Amino acid sequence: CYNVLAESLEENTTSTLDPHISEFRWRKDRLVRELDAWNADIYCLQEVEHYTDFWEPYFNSRGCQGLFQKRNGDDKLDGC
Repeated sequence: CYNVLAESLEENTTSTLDPHISEFRWRKDRLVRELDAWNADIYCLQEVEHYTDFWEPYFNSRGCQGLFQKRNGDDKLDGC
């Protein structure tokens, strides 16, 4: 399982990092390189945001299917 560090949880995970490291728009290319290097059959990501606009197209372009489950709670934006 790989934690991609949801921006909505920044206060808990990335608040002490430089914004060029913590913001998804800067991290996404590095995350893709990491996942591509694994070349796995199954991926499990946690703290996922940007599912429909980034992760789903990314995995679809590699011939994978995905399922996103939002975390419980009306105020939660991330999921697995």
